[in-house]
Amino acid sequence: MADYPTFQNYMREQLADLDYARSFLQVSLEEAEKDGDYSAFLLAMRQVIEIHGATRIARESDVSRRNIYKAFSEEGNPTLETLGSVLRSLGMKLSISSAEAISK
Repeated sequence: MADYPTFQNYMREQLADLDYARSFLQVSLEEAEKDGDYSAFLLAMRQVIEIHGATRIARESDVSRRNIYKAFSEEGNPTLETLGSVLRSLGMKLSISSAEAISK
């Protein structure tokens, strides 16, 4: 019997690549902006944070690990400062684009 990777393992492998993780977060954010539900984006952020190491991200972002988990939990509501700091620790940044770009 062949040893098939689980979807979870596949996603962990994919999200370990920062370019893929960036695209994944971008799509998650665009979908959240379309329907106004940011819980999927928070989940996407949580997945990327876990794969790239919450301890390292906390150290590099100057946000405590506890606050990172709290901010990106299901009930979380990260501040712009926290979101920006965590993204910078991943080599990413926030940006603004026209609403037309989102709807396409």
